[in-house]
Amino acid sequence: MERGKTNCTYDSPPNITTLFTDVTERQIILLSICSAFFVATVVLFIVESVLFVQRQESKTSARHLIYIQGTFAAYSLMSFLGVVSPLSSLMCEFVFSVYFSFTLKEFVDLMLHILENKGVDEEQESDCPQTVSLAAPPLACCFICICPHVKINSKFFKYVKIGVYQVVILRPLCTFIEAVLWTNGYYGFAKEDFGIELLEILSAVAVLVAMYFMKLLYNGHVELFKPHYITMKFYCIQIVMIIVTIQQAIFHLLVEKGVIPCRDPFNSAVRGSVIHHVLVLPEMLLLSIFSSGICRKWSQQTQRDSTSLAKETTPLLVDQPFFE
Repeated sequence: MERGKTNCTYDSPPNITTLFTDVTERQIILLSICSAFFVATVVLFIVESVLFVQRQESKTSARHLIYIQGTFAAYSLMSFLGVVSPLSSLMCEFVFSVYFSFTLKEFVDLMLHILENKGVDEEQESDCPQTVSLAAPPLACCFICICPHVKINSKFFKYVKIGVYQVVILRPLCTFIEAVLWTNGYYGFAKEDFGIELLEILSAVAVLVAMYFMKLLYNGHVELFKPHYITMKFYCIQIVMIIVTIQQAIFHLLVEKGVIPCRDPFNSAVRGSVIHHVLVLPEMLLLSIFSSGICRKWSQQTQRDSTSLAKETTPLLVDQPFFE
């Protein structure tokens, strides 16, 4: 077929070899721009990771921060592969879906690590425990009047861990089932049935529940988390979730309404997927820049806390690290 004519009968995009056989100048420019966004995001991630290690923070906190910061580079990589090879874009989405579930786990582990170093004991029962309202976004913010307050005790921390860690099991499991259905031809571009929609809903609910319990943990220790800029980090992760779910759903809706037309060699569903991945690349770069600035402030704050703590301790304790 000659370039420029329209064919809406493609069930799937061509492979990467066929796609790059006849590349137009416009496509080369687009790939160059996408490559620049991707390389910039990865370089920024590498630089931040090296800085985390050089600042001599604890291995635990550095590992959590590097994994969280790597979320933007990972999604940028998957989106770049989705642009270069649209045939593999669904698999790229599956891979990042699993990575993102572990990002939420690393995030709550970072919060628990901060509380531990602030002297908060998860197992210790207090005579006058603090309380936190169950009215927290993204699930219960509409039911402020009927949501009770619960005590922050060992059971609270236990339920928070269960509420967050469940996403590490449910979301990869749903992703695995979707991948199996995809390889057998039951799932693809603009090819979904009730079973696939049910898996996607279950996966989305798992993420929302995890974020809800993370928000409860933050609300119960706001003053302790303020110096560590946890709120802004959490917002960055929420924006990634919005991009993964809502932005992608919007493009699916535009495809169904015929707003995005088909154009050789892609049908409308594949074009919508490619446009989504193209937009993800600059979005991840901006979020990475924003998050890296926050992480740098977090590191500076921990260094100041470590210095002040060393001055208040005896000489025998001066050489001990702030994070054990």
